[in-house]
Amino acid sequence: MGENNHLNLVDLSHNQLDDDAGRMIASIIGIHGRKRDEIMWVYSIRGDQPDEDPELKGICDLNVSYNQLGSRALRDMCGPLRHDTWLRVKNFREILNA
Repeated sequence: MGENNHLNLVDLSHNQLDDDAGRMIASIIGIHGRKRDEIMWVYSIRGDQPDEDPELKGICDLNVSYNQLGSRALRDMCGPLRHDTWLRVKNFREILNA
């Protein structure tokens, strides 16, 4: 999933994901964000504009609602989510593990 540049929407809702999934999700978010940042960096050095919109090169929408994610998973995902300025939708409805 991390290497797929054509993946725009990731819907992981209703999968009973728990805290162990947080690190994996964070890794995928981080990979996609870094790829887009690198694209923009390369083009900015050359003074060019990319052929394709970097927003469409990777995950733009993430839905992890209705899972069993707890505070550890959220802590794992916090850094990549904070730094990924490309990720538009982050649906975290009803995720916290009681």
